[in-house]
Amino acid sequence: MRITKETYHLFIRYMKKTLRTPPMIFFALVQPLIWLLLFSQLFDRISVIPNFPAENYLSFFVPGVILMTALFSGGQSGMAMVMDMNNGFLEKLLIAPISRSSILIGKVLADAVRMVIQSLIILGVAYLMGFRVTTGFSGVLLILLIVIVFGLGMAGLSVATALLTKNSEAQMMMMIFINMPMMFLSTAMMPAEMLPSWMETAARFNPVSYGVTSIRSLTLTGYEWGTIFSSLGVLSIVAVVTLSITTLLFRRVSE
Repeated sequence: MRITKETYHLFIRYMKKTLRTPPMIFFALVQPLIWLLLFSQLFDRISVIPNFPAENYLSFFVPGVILMTALFSGGQSGMAMVMDMNNGFLEKLLIAPISRSSILIGKVLADAVRMVIQSLIILGVAYLMGFRVTTGFSGVLLILLIVIVFGLGMAGLSVATALLTKNSEAQMMMMIFINMPMMFLSTAMMPAEMLPSWMETAARFNPVSYGVTSIRSLTLTGYEWGTIFSSLGVLSIVAVVTLSITTLLFRRVSE
């Protein structure tokens, strides 16, 4: 109960910080929105290729944009941690009589809520462009669950790089170096069958592909539970691994 209370208060603090600085919400949306507005029109004729898995490229591409948003948003988590380290707030938390676990849990929960807000904005813009979710409201809730699990894994990775570098510029460069290959070496923009063989092989081991595939099933075809559960399983493993590494690094910093 003590950890729950501490986590709640830290979660509220991080959420207030986010709401007081709206760019924290919209910064990670800039590139995905540009890609959504431009690429969905630029590549629209690709959908006329025989056996293309969607009626139009917008319907195919939106799941990739949603995961892209969570990917970039997760990268912001480390930047916020570096800021707390530089301005002395993290040091104050470490000397306070609170659990170390509550600090990380409160932060990643706030990051998850931020990703949900950003994903809903992307879905809203896509809806205005004509995009629809085949599975309706319940499907949207499952999409948000997938975003949260995937985003927690990326947030854990981002915070880990922040704890290693302790520098915002270095942390940002490391996340760009990780994020861009993850985005392009996936099925976010093209079906696996249309990728070069080496890219198709890389996409099979890419967490982005698992998230995109499950979201795409919810938006295009329906409840493919085998795909959804297997994707959630893989993404959960990634989240557990990255958050465990983050926890170990955080313990070293707090000693």
